[in-house]
Amino acid sequence: MIKSLTFKKTLGALTILFVLLIMGSHRIQAQTNAERAQAYYYAAEEAYNNEEYSKAVSYCDQVVEILGSSNARVEGLYVKCYYEQNNISKAKEALQTFSNLKPDASLSKEIALYIVRIEEAEKEEERRQELAAEEAEKKAEYDRTHTTCPNCYGSGTTTKKVDCYTCYGSGEVEGSKKTCPVCRGTGKGAVTYDFLGGRKTAGCSNCHNYGWIREKETCPGCHGEGQRTITKTCSICYGKGDIKKE
Repeated sequence: MIKSLTFKKTLGALTILFVLLIMGSHRIQAQTNAERAQAYYYAAEEAYNNEEYSKAVSYCDQVVEILGSSNARVEGLYVKCYYEQNNISKAKEALQTFSNLKPDASLSKEIALYIVRIEEAEKEEERRQELAAEEAEKKAEYDRTHTTCPNCYGSGTTTKKVDCYTCYGSGEVEGSKKTCPVCRGTGKGAVTYDFLGGRKTAGCSNCHNYGWIREKETCPGCHGEGQRTITKTCSICYGKGDIKKE
């Protein structure tokens, strides 16, 4: 009987100890998660201050994953990051969640400015869409009443090949002066004697007595092609590329 009571007491003590260990473990785990979430939030704030908005959003996602839910501070940071990324729809969604979480006065004051900014961004986007629709309508109307220019095929310009005015179509120009390789610069040719023994010196046939020659070089204007391309504004559509339909 005594042994049975002792065993029951021991079992009860062990059960209580086991429960306390589990509760302590849960508290440690909760504390660890809270610290991790806080660390990621601080990292998100730092990334936001460094204008690394995508990284800041990623860190906020980590906070939500660790805690299992979001809070006003995280949603406020989401609002700022998405706004800076020009993702107005996401910023508006985060702002709604932020409001539902009932933030304190100081945080509400910090985020209040983004209410105005987001509304102004939405109005600006609406204006852009209206202008884009107007431009699309104008273009559609223009396309209905105009057709591609048959002269320039829509380019607005016409091209024509003409003889190069530097080489006059030959593709070559005279180069710099060089000493004649035949007479070596003397301008004189072969020496002959007449029947009386008189000596005669002929002129150099290669340089025509000049002593120098000019070798042909590739024309720098047309690069040896002999022709140049002239581009002009189309005389039919005046550079528009299209004309009004008849």
